[in-house]
Order: sequence, then C-alpha cells, then structure tokens
Amino acid sequence: SHADLRNADFTDANLTKTNFQRAKMNRATEIDDKRYLIWQVVSGKADKNLQNADLSDANLQNAPLEEFNLTGANLAGASLRAVSLTNADLSDADLTNADLSDANLKDVKLNDATKLDDKWRLVWEIVNVGAAGRDLTNVDLSHANLKEVNLNEADLSGANLSNANLNAANLTDANLSGANLNRANLTDANLSGANLSAAYLVGVYLYRANLKNANLSDANLQEGNLWGAKMQGVNLQNADLKQCTLPQNYRRLGR
Repeated sequence: SHADLRNADFTDANLTKTNFQRAKMNRATEIDDKRYLIWQVVSGKADKNLQNADLSDANLQNAPLEEFNLTGANLAGASLRAVSLTNADLSDADLTNADLSDANLKDVKLNDATKLDDKWRLVWEIVNVGAAGRDLTNVDLSHANLKEVNLNEADLSGANLSNANLNAANLTDANLSGANLNRANLTDANLSGANLSAAYLVGVYLYRANLKNANLSDANLQEGNLWGAKMQGVNLQNADLKQCTLPQNYRRLGR
C-alpha cells in the first residue's frame, strides 16, 4: 500500500493477497493482468463491468464496488473486508471462503447460483429482508455489518455478535441473553425492553442507545461506553461495570 511501483518488474512474482491500496503504477510496470486488474479495482480505476472476472484470493479491502456488475466473477477466497457492495450484482458469482467482515451488503443482487458461505448469506438476508421475530439462537454474526437492520423481537440468545456493526439497529424486545457482543457497535440502537441478561458486552459501544426497561442483569459491561444512553427502568443487578462509561446520572455506579 502507498508504494510507488512505476516501472517496477514483477514478472513471476507471487502477489497473492497483496494490498495495492494507493499504490502507484504506470504502463511500464511489469505485472500480470490479474494483479493489474486488482490494482485498478482498489484504486477506483476499474470499469464497473467485471462480469466473469478472476478476482480469486484478491485483497479488495475497502475497495469501492458499489453498482459493479460481478455476475459470474470468481471471488473465492477474496478479502472484501469493509467493502461497500451496495447495488452490486453478484449473480452466479463464486464467493466461497470470501471474507465479508464489515462489508455493506445492502441491495446486493444474489441468486441461487451465487456461491456464498452460509454465514454471509444469512447476513445478506437479515440486511435486505429483516429478521423481526426470527429464531437466530447461537448463530455466528461476528463482524457482520447489520447497520439499521430490523431485529425486533428476534431471538439472538447465545449468538456471536462480537465486533458487529449494529448502528441504529432495531432490537426492541429482542432476546440477547448470553449473547457475545464484545466490541460491538450499538450506537443509536433501540434496545428498549431487550433481554441482555448474562450477555458479554466488554468494550461494547452503546452511545446514545435506547436501553429503557432493558434487562442487563449479570451482564459483563467492562470498558463499555454507554454515554448518552437512555436507561430509565434498566435492570443492572449484578452487572459488571468496571471501567464502564455511563450516562452522567449513572456515573457513580461505574466507580
């Protein structure tokens, strides 16, 4: 990343998963067509029609892929961390073992032929269809981008939501008992009436979240940030609040 590769010779070099973000190349750079295409994609220089393109094992982290035509593309093993795929077409694409951590899957087009690991297809369903009242007990949604999703009354007991982005998500009356929300982002989330008993919330970000009448008994909130949270009627019995940042009227509880 950020390297000047103009006039460099990469003939026969192994550049699998290389990070080309903000790297410089020119026409004199000797590099195979696949890596040159990857560089174009991460640099925002690629044509949006990449139908059937070979991007397997590519490092596309943070690449701008909104509205790209990736039908039939080979993205197996690719890193798509924090990539926005909004309105991209992934019909018939192969994303086997692709890393979609923090990726935005809103309005992404898939079909039955799209090869996608079960975890990320579930994330896609939740983002685009919603999961109000759905049974999601013990599912793995770690590192998922679930911003503004509707999980009203969903059963997420025992679910792994560590490092998930739940910014402004609707979790009213949801069951999150025993769930792992380590380092999750719940800024502006609505958790009113939610059951978070015995949940693991270390380092959780609950800035301005609505926790009215939520059950946080026996929850581990160490190092959590609840600044600006609405906490009327919240149950904090036996909760661990060590080094937890609480609203001003609750700050004494964190000492």
